[in-house]
Amino acid sequence: MVKRDRKIVMDEMDRESEQDKNRENNNWHAEMKRIKMDVMMKDVMHQDIEKTDNYKKKPGEKKREREERGEEEINEEKLTEYLKGLYNNQLVAYWPKDNDQLKKFREVYGTALQDILDVEIPENVETHIVGQSTAGGFAVTQLLISMAGQKDWIPAIFYQPVRANGRAVLIVHPQGKAALAKEGSTQPIDLVAALLKKGCSVLAIDAFKTGEHTLPASMKMRDESISHYTTFNKTDLQERIQDIATAVHFLNKKYKVDLIGMDEAGEWTLLAAAVTPHLHAVVVDGAHLDIQNEQVLLQDFFTPGLAKVGGMLTAAALLSPTHLYYFNAAENFPTDKIKAIYKLTGKPDNVVVSREKVSARKLKEILF
Repeated sequence: MVKRDRKIVMDEMDRESEQDKNRENNNWHAEMKRIKMDVMMKDVMHQDIEKTDNYKKKPGEKKREREERGEEEINEEKLTEYLKGLYNNQLVAYWPKDNDQLKKFREVYGTALQDILDVEIPENVETHIVGQSTAGGFAVTQLLISMAGQKDWIPAIFYQPVRANGRAVLIVHPQGKAALAKEGSTQPIDLVAALLKKGCSVLAIDAFKTGEHTLPASMKMRDESISHYTTFNKTDLQERIQDIATAVHFLNKKYKVDLIGMDEAGEWTLLAAAVTPHLHAVVVDGAHLDIQNEQVLLQDFFTPGLAKVGGMLTAAALLSPTHLYYFNAAENFPTDKIKAIYKLTGKPDNVVVSREKVSARKLKEILF
């Protein structure tokens, strides 16, 4: 039998004893971890059971509990009313009462309206002549106008007097340029003829989906009935305002430009004028529309976010101090608010609001 040194044996026994303690500690820690996991799982299961119980609550029980806690039930209608109140209060708070506030208003609401209308002020435009003729002291050019490279062609007719005075008027009508010519011809109606006699050139356009305007190839599949269509595409109003801005830029190269909007197109021109620079005067046919009625905005001028920033009221304020003649106004048109803004700019006489319709003769007098 081999004898072993006692010290060596004792050391081995100590090591074995230490290993046994470590195993026991490890087992103890493992058991504690298991117990903790069991407790956690029980807590989770208890929470799940509570959630399940909540889901199983009878109709009206949750509502009663909210009422007991003093909480008000939120639904789509109440949320809509809350947001409307929020944005209305914000507009009231920002509505300018001095020049510093007017500057801030332009920064905030001018930027917001430009973004909502999604208007691009073109650097260049291109044209394509369709036909030309002369008659009675003026030339008539039928043409297409587009932002350079975009091929978003706008059908137009351009009247130029032999003795031009450097002024040009863009007239927009919901029926397009045909409403500015005598039926079946290019002969101008009385309003256009009166402006030509004053030496003023006149451009009439077929804005988006009016008159002879046709959808560009990129829009042939435009289906506005698709849910959330306007989340990723422009509305008709936005497209029309873009066409107006493009036509104004075409004229701005050579002329001092005035803008006239007839019938429903009056509000198109008001919105366009608020985001289009270099206009001398703007004449708007209010068509007796209540521009502060959200239903009017939804039905006739639908564009997401337009009501949120104050719609046409904000546009009129941003237009100051540009000459604005707003005729055929609704009875509740906010005349005092608009005049107060023009007064801040030092040009109170640059805005005229009338509830009456105006004749071609009166319009000529307004512009000249």
